Amino acid sequence: MKTTKRAVRRHHYQRKKQRILDKNYFGRSKLEWLIEYPNCAGFFANTPKSTSCFCCSSPRHTASGKKERLTRQELRVLIQFKEESCD
Repeated sequence: MKTTKRAVRRHHYQRKKQRILDKNYFGRSKLEWLIEYPNCAGFFANTPKSTSCFCCSSPRHTASGKKERLTRQELRVLIQFKEESCD
């Protein structure tokens, strides 16, 4: 039996939607999802996080200064560069 990419994508999308309905995702029970939010399960199936607050998102997006936006790897390279230039 031949499985196409489209069929696999649809299967995983339905699986994600069912997982949202079965669990208490985003503080809502299965009954709430079915009654109050019948069309929102698909949206939340593709949304990995419920909020975009500074606790949940990447520090690169929330930091105000340039130095705080750098990753650890970028900070390490910057420190090595400064140490080499001082010698």
